[in-house]
Amino acid sequence: MNRRSLRLLALVLLMALAAFAPPAPAEDGGPIVQTTVRGVLEKGGLELALTCDEFAALGFGRSDLVVVTVGGAVYEMPVVADVRYVSAKEKCIVMPKKSGGRHIRLTRRGGGLAKALGIATKAKTEEAPGYRWDFTEDYQGEITVGIAMKQAKALETDYALRNLKVNKKRKAFPDLTDAEFANFRNVATTGMGKNVLYRSSSPIGTSLKRNKQADAAAREAGIRTVLNLCDRAKKVAKRKGYKDSYYSTLDIYALEVSENIDSKAFRKALVKELRFMIEHEGPYLVHCILGKDRTGFACAVLECLMGATADEVKADYMLSYYNLYGIGPGDALYEPAYEKLLGAQLANAFKVEDIADPGVDLAACARRYLAAIGLEGGEIAALQGRLAVDY
Repeated sequence: MNRRSLRLLALVLLMALAAFAPPAPAEDGGPIVQTTVRGVLEKGGLELALTCDEFAALGFGRSDLVVVTVGGAVYEMPVVADVRYVSAKEKCIVMPKKSGGRHIRLTRRGGGLAKALGIATKAKTEEAPGYRWDFTEDYQGEITVGIAMKQAKALETDYALRNLKVNKKRKAFPDLTDAEFANFRNVATTGMGKNVLYRSSSPIGTSLKRNKQADAAAREAGIRTVLNLCDRAKKVAKRKGYKDSYYSTLDIYALEVSENIDSKAFRKALVKELRFMIEHEGPYLVHCILGKDRTGFACAVLECLMGATADEVKADYMLSYYNLYGIGPGDALYEPAYEKLLGAQLANAFKVEDIADPGVDLAACARRYLAAIGLEGGEIAALQGRLAVDY
């Protein structure tokens, strides 16, 4: 039995011997601790007795990968600042950034962890707060939770990618044109019609301070049809400066599309957006807020559909990292940004190990993906026809 297995076995034995025990030092120096469930939170997370400060003092931190034992089951999960750092339904330990006096909690993105683990069920009540969590028969007493370090800072790169901040100052990017500063560009990969598809940050969202440049670039490119992946339709016209924008004269389909690329909500919304594209003439503009994640995935699928290579898909996607963050080839985060985000998303969507593998037919993969999310064969052919037109 290896050292890691011995540590986990020791943790399980400690839990069986006592409802609570002080931290037990691991043989390899990594922390190991046992605590209890303090209560069930509104969305089904488990608040633990350990505070964030106590957890940190034991040697744990955000971006660590830990092994958690609860109810006789063992789970591997990350330690994060909030659930936005993990995928849908992924379990995690949340250690908030503003941690003064707050407790760590076991949860999962989307909620319902207590129910999923069979620990408690939620019932509506007439009294405030309008609900209660009832512990199941097997969890009527004190509930112990063990936490052991598997790998410190294992997710440090992931964490760094999630924490990237867009530099909003125009003077910070002297080498970029106004269009590039707006993350606006033509998608000119293999098989794509000339000047038919463009991508951008939001031409009407003011949070990045790049909307005027994006709107001007859209005018210059002669955009006719817009797929807006970040706004509810009724909010578009309420955006500051919308009435006087070129954007306001265009055919726009706006949906507040889920940021979770793997979710049913994202796939359903993407089908609606693409059907709008099929029904309207180009040139087309696809955008979200940054023009990087939702836009990046949607454009990548269309690029693959039209015959792009994996290298072309990667190069187009990674231009956003240069335009928004100044991250280019050779930067420590350049390769991980692609591999952990778009590369992984496409591999999952296309059901392949790596889209860059020589045997992978990306066009066929894109067709299968679009069919799987709800487009009919004729619609996919019509979409290809729209994207093959030169402007």
